[in-house]
Amino acid sequence: MNLSTKKIFNFTFFSLFFAFPIYPESQKSTVVVISGQRVMTESDLGKQVQESLQKKQQELTAPLQNKEKNIREIEKKLLEEKNSLEKEFSSLDKNLNTDDRLESLRERALKLEDDKRNLDRMVQTLRADAQKIESKLSEMYQKEMAKIDTQIKETIKELAQRFNWDVVLMEESVVYSNPDISKTNLVIEELNKKTRAKKLEKKQAIEKQSTSNDKKTTNTKSTAEDDNT
Repeated sequence: MNLSTKKIFNFTFFSLFFAFPIYPESQKSTVVVISGQRVMTESDLGKQVQESLQKKQQELTAPLQNKEKNIREIEKKLLEEKNSLEKEFSSLDKNLNTDDRLESLRERALKLEDDKRNLDRMVQTLRADAQKIESKLSEMYQKEMAKIDTQIKETIKELAQRFNWDVVLMEESVVYSNPDISKTNLVIEELNKKTRAKKLEKKQAIEKQSTSNDKKTTNTKSTAEDDNT
């Protein structure tokens, strides 16, 4: 075998090496992708968490909204007083004896300054309260996300074992993926089944407890009636 023949052989070998899979078809890895955003927004579990957080946000921010409304009303009144004072000061006739009126205007101006300082303090307090609430909501969000993240991961692992998925990638971190390998709908369906099953189990437990309490009440009444007779 001369040098040129060896080159052709080597080229053919490496071409075949990369053209065909090293492992049998049965040993190919199964890769799927899942959209975390869709799971969060479309699953019953994700919707419950969002509704819970929105409700808590409304509860915490309601007092702030009332304070903000009050501040705006005060600010409007102070602005009106400021404009009124400016007009009255400018309309003073320097040639007339206006000492009493001027003193009255100065007193109003001083009061306006005090009211403005009080308003500034109210605004600072409102901002501080808003930051505390924002921090609290952020902490609650992180906790809720940690809970739901655990449940989603457990569900994905169960499905991966059931359907022999080798690799599961999050759609948000992949540049491109064929829509055919997306298993998002399957994950959402499985999560919904679990969420509804837990909801039904909780409802049945409440009904059972209610029935038990009714029986106790009935037995207590019967015992009391027997004692009276």
